[in-house]
Amino acid sequence: MNLRIALLLSILALLSACASQPVRFDETKNQGTWQAKVQVKDLKTNKADVLSLEVIALKDEAMRMEITGTLGARLASLLMKQNEISYAVHTQKKYYRGALSEKSLKPLLRVDLDARWLYSAFFDQPLAGWECEKDENGLVQKCTQKTGMEIHWSDRQGENKRVLIKGSDFEVNVLVKDFSTKVQNAEKAFSLEPPPSYKRYKLL
Repeated sequence: MNLRIALLLSILALLSACASQPVRFDETKNQGTWQAKVQVKDLKTNKADVLSLEVIALKDEAMRMEITGTLGARLASLLMKQNEISYAVHTQKKYYRGALSEKSLKPLLRVDLDARWLYSAFFDQPLAGWECEKDENGLVQKCTQKTGMEIHWSDRQGENKRVLIKGSDFEVNVLVKDFSTKVQNAEKAFSLEPPPSYKRYKLL
């Protein structure tokens, strides 16, 4: 084999290996940005939606999510801050705002998912008041609520992972594909105001 070609192939192989290497896991992280794929499945109807997420978060303080669908269609923008949640559903030109609860995501995802659980899912932390187990590396692996709700962490490769949230009538499967420790333009990211044409609704 020509020496120049062999050298080029070696460089390409090295670059490919570096590009696919996941970010090393950091259990002390208190902020970050994530790219993820999510499947939301309604077990009563057996219907499922596949979504893409761009997530920016400060641990237990604020989380912003941009949600897109097939072919990158912009579906919704969501913001959690303190004990309040708001989101704009762009496909319906509707804006919801209210207190965080297990019902607050129902108009968006059609399941009773408490958005606060997402802090634990992305930051790899046990949920207060839940019974949690750790894996051989001391990382949270499973948390179970008295109602039967479960959250499982698996397939860890650095900061990449799979998180499955299981309820009695739904499953939310989150595949984290990319992570960065940097949060840029936090003031802009953690602010959400809908266009004037959007109808406004209060979450109960």
